[in-house]
Amino acid sequence: MGLVEDVRRSSRFMVMALVAAEEALADARWRKEDMDVHLPDGGVRCRRVTGVVVGNGMSCTTEVAEAGALVCTGRGRRVSPFFVPRILPNMAAGAISIRHGLQGPNLAPSTACATGGHAVGDAFRIIQRGEADVMVAGASEACVDAISLVGFSRLKALSTGFNDDPERASRPFDVARDGFVMGEGAGMLVLEELEHALARGANIYAEVRGYGLSGDAHHITHPHPDGFGAVLCMQRALEGSGLTARDVAYVNAHATSTPTGMVHGVWGV
Repeated sequence: MGLVEDVRRSSRFMVMALVAAEEALADARWRKEDMDVHLPDGGVRCRRVTGVVVGNGMSCTTEVAEAGALVCTGRGRRVSPFFVPRILPNMAAGAISIRHGLQGPNLAPSTACATGGHAVGDAFRIIQRGEADVMVAGASEACVDAISLVGFSRLKALSTGFNDDPERASRPFDVARDGFVMGEGAGMLVLEELEHALARGANIYAEVRGYGLSGDAHHITHPHPDGFGAVLCMQRALEGSGLTARDVAYVNAHATSTPTGMVHGVWGV
């Protein structure tokens, strides 16, 4: 299936995921022909297992709004036959799998802002369990549209205090923070079992040592005042990594920039 055909049948979050996955696989030098295990007699015994964990938080609200408008005005027959496949959260992962012939585990987490982190962690554990040699992992989001903007505005989550100076609007750790600035895009990594990567001379940028996640069971948007959920997450990542807090040189915080929402999400070592 060519990328042009994919675009016709896909919504924006799927297209961005396809492009990012294409770039990640090219950078990893992992091609469809590399996945086949060839026998001395010229036959192919099996395919090296490569899977996909690619999620998104909101699918495509534009598609839903446009279809809803058609239905509400008696024009339901004009809704695209690809409407359902274009809005299903797992379709980015599915499209990547189909395009590259990836027959390993295939799943799509949808955990709001933590989706990309969970995708990488889930892919790490799939490889750790021996269920795949290589995994494409990441997330894609295309939510800069009127529906999403109105929704977050009604939630009072968007920055409005810097409309005359937008470059200063995103300030997650500032006492004057008053909301976030919406964006969209896709990011993909190729994770690979270490010995498998070394054997083929792959470019190795980093090693995943541990993965932790938690829920602070407190509120749908406000983190617990004592940060207990984040503490649990970090402790679990360290426990699985064999490292201690003294070994950590950098922490990448997920900060929402809203007055009450400072830091939450996933944390890895």
